[in-house]
Amino acid sequence: MPLIPRPKGPDPTTLALLRACLLSGKPCREGLETWVQSGIEVDRDYPYLVRLRQNLVRQGWNHLVPTEANSAAESIFLQNTSIISSVMPALKALGEADVPFLLLKGVAFGLQYYPDLATRPFEDIDILVPVSARLRVFDLLAKVGFSPVHNSWQTERKRPHWVRHAVSLAGPSRVSLDLHWHALHECKGETVDEPYFEEKIPIQLLDCKAFTLCHNHALFHLLAHACIWHPPFNRWRWVLDAAALVQSNRIDWPLLQQTAQRFRMQAQLNWSLCLLREFVPEIPPQFIDNLDGECTWMDRLNLWVRSRQPGEMLRRVFYPWMDYWRLLMYEQSRTSPFEFLWARFNGPFSGAAQSGDRDPQG
Repeated sequence: MPLIPRPKGPDPTTLALLRACLLSGKPCREGLETWVQSGIEVDRDYPYLVRLRQNLVRQGWNHLVPTEANSAAESIFLQNTSIISSVMPALKALGEADVPFLLLKGVAFGLQYYPDLATRPFEDIDILVPVSARLRVFDLLAKVGFSPVHNSWQTERKRPHWVRHAVSLAGPSRVSLDLHWHALHECKGETVDEPYFEEKIPIQLLDCKAFTLCHNHALFHLLAHACIWHPPFNRWRWVLDAAALVQSNRIDWPLLQQTAQRFRMQAQLNWSLCLLREFVPEIPPQFIDNLDGECTWMDRLNLWVRSRQPGEMLRRVFYPWMDYWRLLMYEQSRTSPFEFLWARFNGPFSGAAQSGDRDPQG
């Protein structure tokens, strides 16, 4: 029995809503009744409404569909297409400059694992570029009117690539583009993201031909993000995405285990899949047990720290050292502890202490 506590699961109301969205028969109906009786405002559960409607209609329960769910699809479609159109100049600028990029998170899932763009809402566009192209991409995006939300381009250029894994940008229409040069905050080596580009798959984004993560990497990336603290209103939305991906029957489980081993993320995947298996019985139990057996106490501590809310004292104490410990695995100790702490908390790198705190699910 591990001494380090595991992150908490969903609250009872959210758990009931997830059951209504993903399960069939009596568990679905009981979940719907519990959620309706809770009186939670629909705005908070906006991402779930379309999935809820689809699940109820599939079972012939059209009369149980909430009124708000019938109009949600149109709103989601208009929002998503507006966001895509707003960031298209940035994506075309990268394409014309022959800079490879991968679509991540919400937009990629909406196009790959959902019926259409009216099913999965997202608030921004996330892309991943090679770390070697990071500074060149800064210049390209600046030319088409994008700039960092919290800093200047000059400040971002001065930072070593390992201080943060991404930066949030705002374009002329103020729509957000999250630019990643590392897919995960925990994995920031110079070559660590190369497998994502080597095994990419094509995807069509309106009139733009793009690429995204292969199915195994998409699930790995999603589950690795799942344990990170998020605001309550979208904390558990990843369960819907993971269920859609696993139920597509495109996952190579032994290969996914190898990926978890390579990135040393067994604790994160074990926790995420234990929670997910209630809704997706297709997940092999042996796979979850194998991940649990490979977790060290440091892996479990890292999981617990990253699940804490930003600002908590325990997170403030442990977070930088967990970050440095993982950095050493990829940078072969080329960064000294002094250099690392200075880059996070002082000089031109100030403000980077919170670089891993904002990590939306897209």
